[in-house]
Amino acid sequence: MRWLLTLAVACWLAAVTPALPALGHENDIGMISPVMANRAGMTVSWFTQLEAASFRDLASIELVINENNSTTFFEVKGGPMREVISQHDISPFGKPFGVEDAEKYADIRREIMQAKLQARNKSETVTVNKYTLPQTTVFAMNHMSTIHAIDGETGKTLWKTKVGSTRYPAIGLGASKTHVAVANGSTVYCLAADTGKVLWERRASHAIGDSPAVSDEAVFVPLINGRLEVMPIEMKGINTGTFTSIGRALSTPTILGDQVAWTTDNGLLSVAPSDTTDSILFRLRGDSAFESSATARGGLLFLASINGYVYGLEQAKGRKIWSISLGERISQAPVVVGEHLYIFSDSKRVFQLDARLGSLNGEWGANLGDVVGYIGASQKNLYVINGVGDVMVVDMASGQAVGSLGYRGGLKALPNTQTDRLFVCTEGGMLQCLREIPNVVPFFHADEFAIAAKPTAEPTGEKKADEAEEGEDVFDIFDRNKKPQDNKNPGGAEDPFRRGGTGGGTGGGSSTEDPFRRGGG
Repeated sequence: MRWLLTLAVACWLAAVTPALPALGHENDIGMISPVMANRAGMTVSWFTQLEAASFRDLASIELVINENNSTTFFEVKGGPMREVISQHDISPFGKPFGVEDAEKYADIRREIMQAKLQARNKSETVTVNKYTLPQTTVFAMNHMSTIHAIDGETGKTLWKTKVGSTRYPAIGLGASKTHVAVANGSTVYCLAADTGKVLWERRASHAIGDSPAVSDEAVFVPLINGRLEVMPIEMKGINTGTFTSIGRALSTPTILGDQVAWTTDNGLLSVAPSDTTDSILFRLRGDSAFESSATARGGLLFLASINGYVYGLEQAKGRKIWSISLGERISQAPVVVGEHLYIFSDSKRVFQLDARLGSLNGEWGANLGDVVGYIGASQKNLYVINGVGDVMVVDMASGQAVGSLGYRGGLKALPNTQTDRLFVCTEGGMLQCLREIPNVVPFFHADEFAIAAKPTAEPTGEKKADEAEEGEDVFDIFDRNKKPQDNKNPGGAEDPFRRGGTGGGTGGGSSTEDPFRRGGG
């Protein structure tokens, strides 16, 4: 009887206690609302809840675009109503539609939507727009080593898999079009990208320094002893090979087609073939540590050291194209959007450089402050996150802030340099996709750099003195009558990124010694 009396008292208190007003602001539930998105000229494309208590529980997140597997969508839109139907959506009969049946279902939805508008005395005409996109998948991993595969266009969860043990740290994941590699403790798990099935697992030879990288043939695991362990996928990681380097490899390797590049905190960049461990293509040594990965685009390699130097290299041979000192500590990888390179310093500032010449746009972003990192970009706007966890909209032409979401809950972003979609995980563990309101179909940045790099006319003039004798310098695409910015140190110090010999000497030493010369194989 006591529990009955307790229940009666609880019901009486609930009935007589007045409702309290809601406290806080509109993102208390940890979501970016449509109202917030509209403030910045954006809309919420989709959202999905991850197995994460908050964005702090998200260990790793990566976006993969598979051009070999495309999906056809049908957008049904009329007035304020919008619905997207995919060929992979499940029909009422429990099977995927396919293209033809998806189109028929879209026509049915168009008629229903048109009837709803007419019932509301609306005169808008409902239309069906068809478009085909390459498969876009977001892979997210929480600190319990649970991996989610999410359709990047619709937000639908494709699969979910748990690997490893909660007793060991979830270091991170890497993904390709066909496989996903997960590092849990000192063990690497290889999964099928389309199903999430664990194909094999292999223990690394040493402690793992950061998330692995995945090519079509192998998984590349950075180790804190500076080595890069190569685990062949078809051999289930058994015939493991190793590339040797100096220092600790604490950043994710960069896949460069048939090559792989990785950096160490000893200031060493190494580039090697991805299909063999018999040789190193080239090594370059800087005068300070690298804490971030190299960035590749358009045949160029970009990297930044913690002492503020930024370098542009020829990917094929490692030849220096340009170098510049920004004077601030840099621990984030450079970001390439179009023909520009964006550098985010640890002093919460962002710089814009010409990606081909390395020249600094000193006026750009002069009034921007408290910028923590990059989120994404459209054709006109750059999206960054500031110190309070809000999303800022920056005009790429002027470098001026032109808007913000007004969010204050804290965010973790997936830096997206491939499309114009913004992927952010909010305080409540909600993964959301944002887009600019007019951009229903995603814009892909893949060809921007190549298009911008094409010369408008055949270059004229004499070759540069340091141009290779064996062939035309493919990066000497600017007018040779006008030299690129020298970018020397203010004190007149020698270029810290000039070509050196083939020896493997260390950096430092006298002021005339090249601190970033070519090392040995």
